[in-house]
Amino acid sequence: MTRATIANARILEGETGPGILRDLLLGEGRILRISPAGSRAPEGEMLDAAGARAAPGYVDIHTHGGAGADLMDADGEGLGRIARFHLSNGTTTILATTLTAPLDRIRAALDTVRAYRGGGARIAGVHMEGPFLSPANAGAQEKRFLRAPDAEARDFVAANADILRRVTIAPELPGALELIAECAARGIGVSAGHDASVDDEISAAVDKGLSCVTHIYCCSSTISRRTGPRKHLGLTEIGMADPRLAVEVIADGRHVPDALFRLILKAKGRDAVCLVSDSIRVAGMPDGEYRLGDPGTEVRVRKDGDEASVPDLGVYAGSVMPLGAMVRRLVAGGAASLEDAVHMAAAVPARLAGLSDRGRIAEGTLADINLLAEDGSVLRTFLGGRIA
Repeated sequence: MTRATIANARILEGETGPGILRDLLLGEGRILRISPAGSRAPEGEMLDAAGARAAPGYVDIHTHGGAGADLMDADGEGLGRIARFHLSNGTTTILATTLTAPLDRIRAALDTVRAYRGGGARIAGVHMEGPFLSPANAGAQEKRFLRAPDAEARDFVAANADILRRVTIAPELPGALELIAECAARGIGVSAGHDASVDDEISAAVDKGLSCVTHIYCCSSTISRRTGPRKHLGLTEIGMADPRLAVEVIADGRHVPDALFRLILKAKGRDAVCLVSDSIRVAGMPDGEYRLGDPGTEVRVRKDGDEASVPDLGVYAGSVMPLGAMVRRLVAGGAASLEDAVHMAAAVPARLAGLSDRGRIAEGTLADINLLAEDGSVLRTFLGGRIA
């Protein structure tokens, strides 16, 4: 059995309390023991953390791609580039995320994830974002491939329940409640987003198992008058107010400015805010023109610095920023403490993905660990107890 010891680390948060130097014994891919620094002889290879913060590896439940590749390419080599890109930025687990496309193209992407045996971040399953979305709030998703969550959609989800961990649905669509119930029965998490729903429809969806808002303030419905003078709350307001709902946040300073992020954190509390990259193939790439998602797409994306937009639509296409960079910028800008930012990038997404064996530093959890500087920069990443 191969063992290793991370010595003189400060556990960012957890049962041991922050700030106290600890030694972490790693083996069999897990954290075997946490003990006071120097209280036991180190076992195996020893790395001196020299007081760096030991934090759980980040968990990204909404990422489409990076390093020039997209899940919708349905290409194993490209999926490997995505997984390695995220691991190099401190993300140790991802849910590879699809885009709106014909079901056969989505199936090809799911099959690619099933067959993947390469390196990089762990791929814990798939987040299916579309095609069950509203044409009124599609953002960069291709409207021509949107469809209602009908019986065929329920059959598709049932047939792929082995790989699906989360599905984004617009709650107002005909058949949405039935699909949400189908997902809940199979242990698949459901988020709402890219919608035109109102309060009554959202409440009914929550009753059926809706648990999260997909990238809140980004294509989530807001206050409206659907018919007549009565105002209805939309998904944005319900997401902010309903304690049963967690909210994804793209904390890149573009999709959600820091002032708005502070408001979200104050309203929801850190246990209900889930940082997501929503990264696309342009993440980690030079500025220029790129394709969004599916090989047959007509959507073209322009990367310019820290932004990726669809010039033809005047909207963002997704982000260019992995979770490690988001944590660092939130801390640098004072929008969140290091402890809260890491919690929202690890513990909350792990919970939403149903992954109880990661997202925190504790004995028995996976040895997926980031050593962090005080400013949140990732100094070293361990995956299963091995240096990544």
